[in-house]
Amino acid sequence: AQPSDAAQPIGMLMYTRDDHAAVQLMYPQTSLSNEFVHDGYEANFGAYELDEQKRQLSYHIQGSATREKLVGTTETLHYELPDNRHLVIRPTQTGQHWSVTWERY
Repeated sequence: AQPSDAAQPIGMLMYTRDDHAAVQLMYPQTSLSNEFVHDGYEANFGAYELDEQKRQLSYHIQGSATREKLVGTTETLHYELPDNRHLVIRPTQTGQHWSVTWERY
Protein backbone atom coordinates (compact mmCIF):
# COMPACT_ATOMS: atom_id res chain seq x y z
CA ALA A 1 0.00 0.00 0.00
CA GLN A 2 1.41 3.35 -0.98
CA PRO A 3 -0.54 6.10 0.76
CA SER A 4 -0.56 9.68 -0.48
CA ASP A 5 -1.01 11.00 3.07
CA ALA A 6 1.91 10.58 5.50
CA ALA A 7 -0.55 9.84 8.35
CA GLN A 8 -1.71 6.68 6.57
CA PRO A 9 -0.11 3.30 7.22
CA ILE A 10 2.28 1.69 4.77
CA GLY A 11 2.82 -1.99 4.33
CA MET A 12 2.67 -5.19 2.35
CA LEU A 13 -0.01 -7.80 1.67
CA MET A 14 0.74 -11.21 0.17
CA TYR A 15 -1.60 -13.92 -1.07
CA THR A 16 -0.14 -17.22 -2.22
CA ARG A 17 -1.58 -19.64 -4.75
CA ASP A 18 -1.84 -22.30 -2.04
CA ASP A 19 -4.37 -20.19 -0.06
CA HIS A 20 -2.10 -18.52 2.49
CA ALA A 21 -1.85 -14.81 3.28
CA ALA A 22 0.27 -12.40 5.29
CA VAL A 23 -0.03 -8.69 6.00
CA GLN A 24 2.22 -6.10 7.62
CA LEU A 25 1.27 -2.47 8.19
CA MET A 26 3.16 0.26 9.99
CA TYR A 27 1.24 3.27 11.27
CA PRO A 28 3.68 6.20 11.33
CA GLN A 29 4.36 8.06 14.56
CA THR A 30 1.64 6.43 16.63
CA SER A 31 1.31 4.01 19.49
CA LEU A 32 -2.10 2.85 18.24
CA SER A 33 -3.15 -0.46 19.74
CA ASN A 34 -6.34 -2.47 19.24
CA GLU A 35 -7.30 -6.03 18.32
CA PHE A 36 -5.41 -5.72 15.01
CA VAL A 37 -2.56 -3.32 15.86
CA HIS A 38 0.09 -3.47 18.59
CA ASP A 39 2.04 -0.26 19.28
CA GLY A 40 1.50 1.10 15.75
CA TYR A 41 2.32 -2.15 13.94
CA GLU A 42 -0.03 -4.70 12.40
CA ALA A 43 1.18 -8.11 11.31
CA ASN A 44 -0.67 -11.37 10.86
CA PHE A 45 -0.72 -14.49 8.72
CA GLY A 46 -3.04 -17.37 8.01
CA ALA A 47 -5.09 -19.18 5.41
CA TYR A 48 -7.83 -17.77 3.23
CA GLU A 49 -10.84 -18.86 1.18
CA LEU A 50 -12.50 -16.91 -1.61
CA ASP A 51 -16.18 -16.74 -2.44
CA GLU A 52 -15.97 -15.12 -5.87
CA GLN A 53 -19.74 -14.95 -6.27
CA LYS A 54 -20.14 -12.87 -3.08
CA ARG A 55 -16.75 -11.16 -3.56
CA GLN A 56 -15.84 -12.19 -0.03
CA LEU A 57 -12.63 -13.40 1.51
CA SER A 58 -12.53 -15.45 4.71
CA TYR A 59 -9.18 -14.96 6.43
CA HIS A 60 -8.37 -17.54 9.13
CA ILE A 61 -5.74 -15.91 11.36
CA GLN A 62 -3.07 -18.30 12.61
CA GLY A 63 -0.54 -15.76 13.91
CA SER A 64 -0.71 -12.10 14.88
CA ALA A 65 1.32 -9.32 16.51
CA THR A 66 -1.62 -8.95 18.91
CA ARG A 67 -1.47 -12.67 19.72
CA GLU A 68 -4.58 -13.95 21.55
CA LYS A 69 -6.73 -11.03 20.36
CA LEU A 70 -6.80 -12.41 16.78
CA VAL A 71 -5.19 -15.87 16.68
CA GLY A 72 -7.84 -18.47 15.94
CA THR A 73 -10.37 -15.95 14.61
CA THR A 74 -11.75 -15.55 11.09
CA GLU A 75 -12.22 -12.17 9.46
CA THR A 76 -14.75 -12.03 6.63
CA LEU A 77 -13.85 -9.27 4.19
CA HIS A 78 -15.41 -7.82 1.06
CA TYR A 79 -13.01 -7.33 -1.85
CA GLU A 80 -13.11 -5.39 -5.10
CA LEU A 81 -10.76 -5.46 -8.06
CA PRO A 82 -11.37 -2.08 -9.74
CA ASP A 83 -8.56 -2.73 -12.25
CA ASN A 84 -5.61 -5.10 -12.70
CA ARG A 85 -3.34 -3.12 -10.33
CA HIS A 86 -5.57 -2.47 -7.30
CA LEU A 87 -7.34 -4.46 -4.60
CA VAL A 88 -9.80 -2.81 -2.21
CA ILE A 89 -10.63 -4.63 1.02
CA ARG A 90 -13.22 -3.66 3.61
CA PRO A 91 -14.91 -5.50 6.47
CA THR A 92 -18.30 -7.12 6.17
CA GLN A 93 -18.94 -6.60 9.92
CA THR A 94 -21.17 -3.59 10.58
CA GLY A 95 -19.16 -2.35 13.58
CA GLN A 96 -15.92 -1.94 11.62
CA HIS A 97 -15.37 1.18 9.52
CA TRP A 98 -12.21 0.96 7.44
CA SER A 99 -10.99 0.12 3.97
CA VAL A 100 -7.59 -0.51 2.44
CA THR A 101 -6.55 -0.04 -1.18
CA TRP A 102 -3.55 -2.12 -2.15
CA GLU A 103 -1.45 -1.51 -5.26
CA ARG A 104 0.12 -4.44 -7.10
CA TYR A 105 3.82 -4.25 -7.92
